[in-house]
Amino acid sequence: MPSFPKQEAQVLARLPPHPNIVGYYGSWTERGPSGGEFLYHQLEKCEVSLGGLASLGEALREPDLLEVLRQVGHQGIRRSQHWD
Repeated sequence: MPSFPKQEAQVLARLPPHPNIVGYYGSWTERGPSGGEFLYHQLEKCEVSLGGLASLGEALREPDLLEVLRQVGHQGIRRSQHWD
């Protein structure tokens, strides 16, 4: 397996818990039927996503948008943005 996915797992494992960032529980690899290796991350389940809110026609209020930007900034400071 390329090193970038494994590095991402190591970064996630080192991040301290934060009330506004999806929680990380662990990572593991499994072999697929064709012999390839797959990396899985176990993350906290969120009740709603920004995409889910948008599909319901919900508009983000300014304080909510600022909170999202603050959270992204928190991850950026730790150099741990998720690339999905």
